[in-house]
Amino acid sequence: MRLTAAVVMLFCLFFALPFTAQERASDPISGVWFGDYGSNPRDRTQVRLTLEWDGKALIGNVSTGDEPIELEKTKFDPKTGIVHMEITVPGQGKLDYHFIVDGKLEKDVIAGTWHNEIDKGDFQVKKIP
Repeated sequence: MRLTAAVVMLFCLFFALPFTAQERASDPISGVWFGDYGSNPRDRTQVRLTLEWDGKALIGNVSTGDEPIELEKTKFDPKTGIVHMEITVPGQGKLDYHFIVDGKLEKDVIAGTWHNEIDKGDFQVKKIP
């Protein structure tokens, strides 16, 4: 009886793994991304981006080493690879900075541009397997 149960479990596991891998493969944007952003090639800030796509909505957060900040107004078009994110970063005093980020996903890299009230630049993040 134990042998039969073990064989059935192995059989189920053997056939379930490819479906799990296919589900992950069909979602190219969910995961952890590392890279940098800046206003010029010399002035860069390291960034960690965590994204989750449920097929309709994109959620996540971004961190530069401090506490993660939740993404706002996010969009992802899986057909074109276009990504849109907005982030409000607390500034000193009463000022907050509203970042608008637009990029494109190609393979395991999202690259694009960003701007806020006082600056603009580019970014690139690579998905960590």
